[in-house]
Amino acid sequence: MPNPDYNVVVIGAGFTGITAARELQRSGLDTLLIEARDRIGGRTHTIDFHGHPLEMGGMNVHWIEPYIWSELNRYGIPIRENDPFDTFILVDGETHRRYAPAEAGRRFRTIFERFFEPFDRSIMPRPHDPLFRREMVAEVDRLSLRDRFDAVELSPEDRKWLGGWLSFHAGGPIEHGAMASLLRTYALANWNYETMLDIMGRYRIVGGSARLLSLMLDDAACDIRLSLPVAAIADDHAGVTVTARDGKRFTASAAVVAVPVNTWPQIAFSPALAAPRAEAAQAGFMAPNVTKIWVLVRHGGNERVMVQWPEGSPISVLRSDAQIGGDLLMVALSTDPEFDVQDRGGVERIIRSVLPSAEVIDMATTAWGNEEFTRGAIPCMRPGQLSRYYERLREPDGRLFFAVSDLGSGFTGIDGAIEQGHTAARHVRAFLSQKSGLNSNPIGVGCRSGRVRQPL
Repeated sequence: MPNPDYNVVVIGAGFTGITAARELQRSGLDTLLIEARDRIGGRTHTIDFHGHPLEMGGMNVHWIEPYIWSELNRYGIPIRENDPFDTFILVDGETHRRYAPAEAGRRFRTIFERFFEPFDRSIMPRPHDPLFRREMVAEVDRLSLRDRFDAVELSPEDRKWLGGWLSFHAGGPIEHGAMASLLRTYALANWNYETMLDIMGRYRIVGGSARLLSLMLDDAACDIRLSLPVAAIADDHAGVTVTARDGKRFTASAAVVAVPVNTWPQIAFSPALAAPRAEAAQAGFMAPNVTKIWVLVRHGGNERVMVQWPEGSPISVLRSDAQIGGDLLMVALSTDPEFDVQDRGGVERIIRSVLPSAEVIDMATTAWGNEEFTRGAIPCMRPGQLSRYYERLREPDGRLFFAVSDLGSGFTGIDGAIEQGHTAARHVRAFLSQKSGLNSNPIGVGCRSGRVRQPL
C-alpha cells in the first residue's frame, strides 16, 4: 500500500489494545486506536457509584502477575487489600450454615487438595508455556470440571462447596469448564491454594483500572476514535483496510485485532477467518453468562459476609465490600442467563435469605454475556480448547496480528491483556522491519514525520 493513512491500526481499546498502541507509537510507528464503545477499557470498566469507584469488570491484581505489576510500578500506582469478612455462609436449598473464616479456609484447602490430587507439577512444569508437556496436557484437557468433580470422593456438603465454586469459575454448568484451564491457574499460583485465591480476589488497583488505563493512553499519544464499531477488515497482502459501520475507512500497513474471540464473527474478515480461528469463535471461548452485580444494602448490623450458593443458583457468590455512609456495599456474580439481574426485588429476596433485614437501596450491573462487544467474561476455556486452539489462535495471519487477554502465555485477565499487547507490538515491529528491509532495528519503520498526535 503506497501511502497508507497509518502504519498500524489497533482495533479495541482495552488493556491489550492500549498497550499495543503505546508500544507501537513510542517506537515511531504512526498508530490509530479504534474502539467500538464510547469508553476505553474493554472488559474493565470503572464507574462512580455514590462517590465510590466500582469495577464493573476485571479488577483483581497481584504482584505474582508480571505484566500488571510492572505497569503499576511504572506509573507509581498502589494496590489495596480487600477487607476481610467475618463469616462464610454456605447456602443449601432453603437453609444455610455459617462458618468462621479460618474454618472455611481449612475446609476449602482440604477440598481443593483432593480435587487436584491426581495432578502434579510434571504436567505443567512451566505454566507460562502451558503446552510444554503437550501430550500430558492434552490428556488432562479432555476432562471437563464435571468429569473431575464426579470422580473426587467428598462428603455431600463438601460437594456443594466445591460445585458452587467450580460453577463460578466456569461461568455456569461445570461441564462447560476445562480441567486443564483451572489446573493452569493453579500451576501459575505455584500449586498453592491460598495463593490462587489471593490472585483471584484479594487485591485491586487504588483508583480503579481506569486510572492505570488513562495513564497508559496518555503515554501512547496516538490517534484514538471512540464509538466507532468496526464492520470489516480486509488484508490484500499489500496493506490492510479497516471499515467502520458508519462507512469510515482507514488504511494501514498492519492491524492488531485486540477484541475478544467471541466477537470475531461480528467482523467481516477478508480473506475470511480460516479454521481453527473461525471454529473457536463460533464455539465460544469464554464463560458466556456472567453478570456482575453491585448492591448498596441497608440492614441492621455490620457483619461482613462471604456467601456461596450451590451450582445452578441464580447468584453464585455474594461478598461484602465496603461501607458507604451507613450502608453496606456488596458485590455478587450471577451465571444464570434466566435470572433477571435488573429485578431489584428478586435480588433483594435472595440477599434476605441470608441477611433477613436487608433492603436494597441501589444497584449497578453489567451482563457481560449480553455485551455486544464482549460476549462473555470469565476466561475459562472449554474442554479441548487449550490443546487445540491456544497456539494457533496466537499466530499472525498475513498483516493481521490477533491479541487477546484469554490467550496470554501465562495469566489471563488484565495481566494477560498487557502481555498480549506487548507481544503484538513486538511482532508488528518485526514484520514491518522485515518488509522494509531493516532487519536489525524496527524502530521508526515507515513512520511519517509530524504524524504523532495527541488523543482526541
